[in-house]
Amino acid sequence: MGRLAAYDSQALTDLLRRQDGLIARAQAADCALTAPALRHRIRPGENVDVLTPPNSRRRDVGFARLHPTAFTPTVAYRDGDLVYAPLARAIADTVRQLRMARHARMSAHGIIVLHYPPSRVRQAGHEVAGEIRSALAVGRDRPLPLVRALPAS
Repeated sequence: MGRLAAYDSQALTDLLRRQDGLIARAQAADCALTAPALRHRIRPGENVDVLTPPNSRRRDVGFARLHPTAFTPTVAYRDGDLVYAPLARAIADTVRQLRMARHARMSAHGIIVLHYPPSRVRQAGHEVAGEIRSALAVGRDRPLPLVRALPAS
């Protein structure tokens, strides 16, 4: 039978309530919550995205995904000790991350990925067209990717 962790349950509960269930390692230690007890309380699959300054030397840890950004939100919402970015910013960052991951997968398969926001096409259409022509020329010089036909399951 496992041991019960001895920590300040009331202080931890109050802190988690004030911070919507988020806690820093130092805050957990202040409540006498050990690293194994903290790992036990973290639910697998639940991630928290955190915006950090671009020169931050911190890295992803466990459930926290750090995203360096040079564009700190000018508007923020405060709830107790937590500061939140606006919902529109969170959605835009998520879309950008998904697009970057998709582009990386496509590039790994030899696909040239170009992305132009409509504003750039409107403002520098000739320049965009030139870049597209250059990418097409590079693509013509590449060997064709191998394509395998797999039976449907």
